Parts: sequence; C-alpha cells; structure tokens
Amino acid sequence: MAVFYEKEGFVEASYLNKIITVRWYKMFNSTIVRECCEAQLEKVKEGARVIIVDIATATGKPSKELQEWFGTYLFPQMKENGLKAIINVIPKNILVRTAANEWNKTGEPFGFGMFETSSLIMARKKAREFV
Repeated sequence: MAVFYEKEGFVEASYLNKIITVRWYKMFNSTIVRECCEAQLEKVKEGARVIIVDIATATGKPSKELQEWFGTYLFPQMKENGLKAIINVIPKNILVRTAANEWNKTGEPFGFGMFETSSLIMARKKAREFV
C-alpha cells in the first residue's frame, strides 16, 4: 500500500488496487480533514472506487461547516468521478460515531454505497465487491 497523505498523530491515507484506506486518529482539525479529503478526491479522479474510513479508535469530529462541505462539494465530486462505496469501520468513541452517522446521511443521496463494518478486515472484504 502506498501512503499518499499523512499527518502524524492525525491521519494516514493509503491506496492499493482502487481502494483508499484512511486511518483516522484525531478528526478535530478542519484543515487536516479537508486536505485529506481533497487528496482522496484526487485518487478517485485517478481511478479509486472505494474509500475505507477506519475510525475505530479515532477521537474528535469534523466541524459542522466541514460536514456541510461533504454534501455540497466533496460527495458530489466523488460521485461524478466514479466512487462506488464508502465503508466506515465502526468507531468506539460516541462522538466519532455521531459524526459518522452524519456523513452517512449526507452521502446517501449521491448513489454510492455507504456501509459500516465492525473491523478493517471486514471493510477490506466488502471493498473487494466493488473493484
């Protein structure tokens, strides 16, 4: 897997076989969240079809403004460029769980699958259905 975006202590995003895997540790820095999402969009434009969002141990949540940006810009662009699915690894932290529920609702109208799994292994298995 090739890492294409990383901020130590916050996030690491990698890419392999049309699948992006994003491991979040801290999600409260809006600049980092936006930068990482924009880097993911570039990979979708290059052919990625699935994004696995591993938030199992993450803390914090994206700001309300950023959640709105997901719906007004990010998700429409993801759909337009061929994204097939976003798969979240269910977080332990309730605040992160609330944020994930918000972006799942925001993403539903765009026609790509929004899924949840209990582990990264299960997420990877689900991702292979779309590539």
